[in-house]
Parts: sequence; C-alpha cells; structure tokens
Amino acid sequence: QRLKLSCVPSAFKVKFNGMMGMLVQSTRDVVTRDKRVVFKQSQLKMKNQKDRRNMMEVCGVSKYRSCWMNRALVAILESLGVEAKAFVELQRKYVAKLMNIKREMKSDDVLELLRNDWMNGADQEWTSEMVKLIENGVSLEQETFLRDCVNEMVKHCLERLVSDAEIPIDNGAKLYAVVDPTGELLPGQVVIQLSKNRSDAVVVEGKVVVVSKELCLHPGDVRVLRAVQPQNENLKALKDVIVYSQTEECKIAARSELMTVIYETTLIPATMIEPMEVVRCGDRVRLDGDVDRMDVLSEYFVNVLCTSD
Repeated sequence: QRLKLSCVPSAFKVKFNGMMGMLVQSTRDVVTRDKRVVFKQSQLKMKNQKDRRNMMEVCGVSKYRSCWMNRALVAILESLGVEAKAFVELQRKYVAKLMNIKREMKSDDVLELLRNDWMNGADQEWTSEMVKLIENGVSLEQETFLRDCVNEMVKHCLERLVSDAEIPIDNGAKLYAVVDPTGELLPGQVVIQLSKNRSDAVVVEGKVVVVSKELCLHPGDVRVLRAVQPQNENLKALKDVIVYSQTEECKIAARSELMTVIYETTLIPATMIEPMEVVRCGDRVRLDGDVDRMDVLSEYFVNVLCTSD
C-alpha cells in the first residue's frame, strides 16, 4: 500500500543497515512463520555500526521493463558472431513502425509505443497522462495537442536511434535477477516468466542472452543460458525476474542490478568469452587522522607531476 502497487511483486531490491540485494518470499516454513528477513553474508556492502537504523529502503521492484539495444551492445554482439543484418532488420522494422504511427495515428499503435517503449524513460508522468486520455476515448485525429505530442515522441525516438542506436527488442526484457530458492535448477539453466501484456505470464524457453551489466563494455558480460519451464509452484510464483541456478551465482556480477534478457533467435551469439577477472584490492589501510578534500587534491596533483613526462 505504501508503494502504491496494484499487486505484490515477486522480488524487491532493498537496502537495510548496510545490506543491499534482492528479497523474495521464502518457501521455508521456519522463516515465513516468524516473518523474518534473512540476508546472506555476500549482501553486506558496507559496515556501519554507528548509525544503525532499522529502516528498510525499497529501491526497486520486479516488473516487466522493455528491452533496448544500444551502440555498445551492438558492437559486442557483433564481435561474438551475430550477423550485422540482424541489427539492420530490427532497425528497419522500428523505423517503419514509427513512420506508421506518425502517418496513421492509430490509438492502439500509440498506446503500444507509450507502454512498451516510452514508459521506461524519464518522462513517465506526462506519458501516463496521455495513456489515460487515449484510453478514455480522446481522439488523436481531433485533439491537436495530443497529436503534436505523438509527433514529438516519434521525433525523439528517431534522434535516439541515430545518436545511440537505441532499438527496442520485442523478444527481450530488463529484469532483476534472483537465485533459485529451491536449488533445483542445473548450471546454465534459468527460469523467465514475463507478464508483458498484464495477463497470464509468458514462459520463455530455449537459448537466451543474458547481459549481466546495464552498461555492457566487455564481451564477457554477455552469457548464453537456457531458459526452462518452472518445475514446481515455488518457481512458478517468481514472475518478471530471471531465476538462475545457485551454482551460477559467482558468474553473474550485478545480482541486484537490472539485467538485459534477449530471447530473439537472430541475436544469439555463437561464441562466449570468459568474464573479465576483477582483481580485488588488498586490506584497507587505516589512516591516523581524517582526510579532507585538500589532501585528496594535493595527492592527485603530486601523482600527476611524478608520472607525467
């Protein structure tokens, strides 16, 4: 009720006393009976003993989010063996769709663009009002202001296509990732159920591309996994998330961030590269006193003078 949600999501991204990660409803009676929140040690991001407020912050919830291609992802998928004509075909269909909306001004096409493509952007407030007006019967042919808004939206979509190669992928989504609570999924298997059209969830099967970082900059961020049918009621209850095997936990870096999931057959790469190895820093060094801004600036300029030619 506080989050003003119409239904209870399958997962929540939360922060609590230095902990951060995904929370799902447990299937264990010993936990659900006592209504406790259980965190893993790996979810401890920051130790802060001085200011411990027993207040949980909800940073995000599981829901269907439309998937977009960008220039960095195009370059990496092409380097992994995806043919260039697959991206050209997606671009051609997207441009034809936008031109048809601009020419015909059909309410169903405009609503689809608003809900699936535009509602995930920064201007969600005014687009939601447009959706309400169109759903209540306001004609796009007679209402000049709404027609101008749609034309401006089409123009902006074309500008993003030219500048950043942003192309929507119908067979894809951006989802939070959660670990399999039952432990039944095998390595390389995932469960994906999408409630794209606000009806019964669509179960994705077959090979899927999982991009484990929102900004994909390394070919190792792209993994090809196999989506399978949920085999029990506990897995069937997890919708609009990607449920991965417990053995895959170490290979998926951004577990509490949005991941790009693509099940378009033409975009499945033929090869994979091992994820980039991140070397962790050594033990932290305790300083004698506080560090202010001038200390950081002076150290930076001294390092530049010592290392520059």
